[in-house]
Amino acid sequence: ATCGFRCLAVAVIVVDTMGLGCSCERPWSEAFATSPCLGNWGLLVLRVVLALSYLAHAVYDVLRHFDGGFYYFLITHWSLTLQAIGSVLLVPATLVSIKHLEEEPACRVGEKAMAMPFICRLALVMFSLELPLSLMVVIMYWTLDNPIWTLPPGYTTDYDNLYVHGIQWMGMLITLLIGRLPYRLANSGWLIAVGLLYVAWTYLHFLLRIGTGSPCSGYDDRRDCPIYTVFDWHIQPKTPILATFLVCVGCPCMILFCRCLCAFRDRADTSFQTDFKGELSDSEESDCSS
Repeated sequence: ATCGFRCLAVAVIVVDTMGLGCSCERPWSEAFATSPCLGNWGLLVLRVVLALSYLAHAVYDVLRHFDGGFYYFLITHWSLTLQAIGSVLLVPATLVSIKHLEEEPACRVGEKAMAMPFICRLALVMFSLELPLSLMVVIMYWTLDNPIWTLPPGYTTDYDNLYVHGIQWMGMLITLLIGRLPYRLANSGWLIAVGLLYVAWTYLHFLLRIGTGSPCSGYDDRRDCPIYTVFDWHIQPKTPILATFLVCVGCPCMILFCRCLCAFRDRADTSFQTDFKGELSDSEESDCSS
C-alpha cells in the first residue's frame, strides 16, 4: 500500500508542477454555484434532474435485485447507492451556495472567508468518492467480471446493465465538467478507504461462509459461493494479489485520472474567462473611444 501512495504522491507533484493542479483558491460558494456554461439557476436545475435520475435508477435497481439483502454485497451497488445520496446532497449544497453568492457580492466573498457549510463539505466528500469509484466500477466490470475481449460476436445487453456499468459514470463526468467542483487530493483518500473496506468485507464474507442468494458454478454449497467469481478467496494467491493491485495501483490511477480531468477543466475554464474578459475590455475601449 505504501508503494501505491508514493506513486500517487509523485504523480500529483508532476501534475502540479506542470501547472495543471486543481485550483482550490476559488470561494466555496463559487465552486458549488457557478458553471462555465450555465447560469446559477440553470446549474441547479441540471443537478436536480441528475439527482432525480440517480435516485430513480437506484430505487428501481434495489427493488428489482434486492434478493434478501444480498444486493449490497456487490461494490457496484455500493457505488449506485452512494451516487444517489451524493447527487441528492449536491442539490441543497448548490442552493445554499447560490443564496450566499446573492447575499454577498463576489468581491466580498473572499474578504469574509465564511466557513464552508457542513452540507457542502459532505456533498464534496461524496463527489470526491463517487467520481473515481463509479469509473473504477465500470472498468472492473468490463475487464474483470465481463471482459470485453471475451464477448461473443453480436453481443448485446439490456439497458439496466448498460446504465449500471457505463451510463451512470457519464452523469458524474457531466457533474464535473459542467460545474466548478474541485477534485482535491485531500479528499481523494476516501476511494482508497472504501477499497480497503470492500476488500476486508469480501474476506470476511469468505471466512464466515455467508455465500450468495443464488447457487454458483464450482461450489455445491451456496455458502461457499464468492461475491464475484473473479474475486474468490478460495483461490490463492491470485485473489490477494488482485486485491493488492486494485488498492495500490487501481485506486491511485483512478485518483490521478480524475485529478487530471479536473485540472484540464480548470485550465479550459481559465482560458475561456481570460479570452472573454479580453474581448470585453476591447469592446469597452472601443465604446469609450467612440
